[in-house]
Amino acid sequence: YLQAQRIRQVLIQEADELLSRFDVIIVPTWPNGAALKKVQDGWPVPAHPELEPDESTGSIPRINSMANLAGLPGISIPCGFDDDGLPLAIHIVGSAWDEQKVLDVAMAYQNETDWHRREPPFPFRD
Repeated sequence: YLQAQRIRQVLIQEADELLSRFDVIIVPTWPNGAALKKVQDGWPVPAHPELEPDESTGSIPRINSMANLAGLPGISIPCGFDDDGLPLAIHIVGSAWDEQKVLDVAMAYQNETDWHRREPPFPFRD
């Protein structure tokens, strides 16, 4: 536990340094749309496995995981649909204690788009 907290502290310092150069960071929440309705080994089966990040390389592009560990405010909001018509999202992360800026950016984006009002087709992916 102590070692994990030390590593977390390094992550917090690196996140603070990165965010000192930007108001917010905006990244994909996940690189593709919703998974299939099937579950395998306790996880949803990806609809497009070729788009899934390669976990073996350790390069999973999940800034929301990093933000959670570093205690940074973040929000995911709809930004479009994949080729199968299912929702995609962006994740907005801000500096520590700057929740209002994250919410302001999310609100500005939603004021200029209507992705948050659209619904995917029914029935959803099989």
